[in-house]
Amino acid sequence: MDFDILAQNIRFLLKKNKWSEDELVKRSGVGKSTIQLYKSKKSKNPTVDKLTKIANAFKVSSDDLKNKNLSISMSISQKENISQNVHKFPKMSISKSNLSPSKPLNAPNLKKSHDSILINIKDDTVYVPFFKDGAVSAGFGSQDFGNDCDFLPFKKQDLRLMFGAHSTAHIGVIPCIGNSMQPTIEEGELIVFQCDGSQNEGAIYVIRFEGELFVKRLKKRPLQLVSDNKDYEPIEPQADQELEIIGRVIGSYSINSKRF
Repeated sequence: MDFDILAQNIRFLLKKNKWSEDELVKRSGVGKSTIQLYKSKKSKNPTVDKLTKIANAFKVSSDDLKNKNLSISMSISQKENISQNVHKFPKMSISKSNLSPSKPLNAPNLKKSHDSILINIKDDTVYVPFFKDGAVSAGFGSQDFGNDCDFLPFKKQDLRLMFGAHSTAHIGVIPCIGNSMQPTIEEGELIVFQCDGSQNEGAIYVIRFEGELFVKRLKKRPLQLVSDNKDYEPIEPQADQELEIIGRVIGSYSINSKRF
């Protein structure tokens, strides 16, 4: 068992449910000192009985407590609870980036126009979690995104055409700040990422490093988090530093609008 993941998920579920430790003690029947040990990663032998009680209190499974992508998975599952009484969406002019690592960064086809996509709310609509209050850093790091999110409706076909998403599972959207990934990703664009479990050399990932989120290219030998903007030095994680790959970036887009 990865005790870092267990501690992270307990903290996430407490925050999501807006519970204090005392509330979890009351609902689970597990002692406060035990919960504090699990949260702080100091306990190396959590019992099945206590983990089951904690999971039941949160209304999740014991396996969920060990899932490194729990926060993303739970956000995505919330789409099933969205009311079908959805407002009509206006036409949007969307430009997108194909971020395949096999293509040159300055290739003319890096950014293509996708004219006047009209989003219709139908059975083939996918609700993608949008972490609007957070940001993936494309600079020197930003605070980790919160667990509250909105949902953006996409047609499955549009996700395939725009970002090459053959599966619509575990996809999220988050805004980007900073310019370290220019010219591939511009500051202010919306990053589309997918938790696919990959660790591909040269691909772009959303990465949690030392409690902050970054969007960087992954270099494995030696391990580095690399910016496309050459003004930024690579980040070289050390063995004692925490690093977690959140998801692979499959594209980015910007919405251009005018208000009169």
